[in-house]
Amino acid sequence: MKVFNIEDNQEVVYVQLDDLAVLMHSDEAIPACIVTQVFGNGIVIINGSNNSEFVRFDDPVAIKFFKDADWIINFKDYYKLSEKELIDHGQAIQDEMNEIANKFNALPLEERKKNMDLRNRHELLDHKFAALPRVLWFKQGFISIPFPEVIDNDGFKIEADDKSAGYEVKQGINPMQVFLYRTDGQELKENDKIPMSLLQSALSLLIMNNMECNEFLGDFEETKKLSDDGKALITSVKIKTKEEEKENNKGQKLTFGKKVKQFFEGLLKG
Repeated sequence: MKVFNIEDNQEVVYVQLDDLAVLMHSDEAIPACIVTQVFGNGIVIINGSNNSEFVRFDDPVAIKFFKDADWIINFKDYYKLSEKELIDHGQAIQDEMNEIANKFNALPLEERKKNMDLRNRHELLDHKFAALPRVLWFKQGFISIPFPEVIDNDGFKIEADDKSAGYEVKQGINPMQVFLYRTDGQELKENDKIPMSLLQSALSLLIMNNMECNEFLGDFEETKKLSDDGKALITSVKIKTKEEEKENNKGQKLTFGKKVKQFFEGLLKG
């Protein structure tokens, strides 16, 4: 997945290591700034323990490259989709994959060697297709995604009233997260009087906004922590899965997985 943002008046993009691993093993022409940033400090081992982590890019060349990389899911766009819409997108990806497979398989053997770009495109779409369920499972609360703890330039902002002047709350890149901070940019102190009414108003808005694009939002739990720089109180909301419903929830997850798996029929072989 990729997430675009504006930070300190500069456009940036966060890309998961999983996507970068696929990119490095593809036949895509990769800008040197991306290769340098990912591997400039030595060998990077990408596996199941870190492949969901994000790498931040601010080089304009890298940003343009990732904007054009339509095979990497733009999280902000896909999070807004319902389960049916996600499946419809999966079907559209499958249709394109089948079209590429039919075109490639119809070519004589020698011509296939000259059209390996078709196979490369097919593999990239396969990766995009496999990422769709993770968006749904995040919305359902089955998995977490280690989003960078930063404010989302596209998110909402609530300014304090007279009673809590000097504080604001903004939504994070994680759509289930808000940041309460001092407007003077200073660290939160032990003797600061945190305006809880302002925070609760922001959380109410957060839940309302998420309910509009997440049909699975039900019971949830809140966690609070201080940001690494000590300047914000970060409150995160996570959908809570009841213990007695876990087996049923797993079944629902597998049901979607089966829907996804059936799309793989007729894929390019070898």
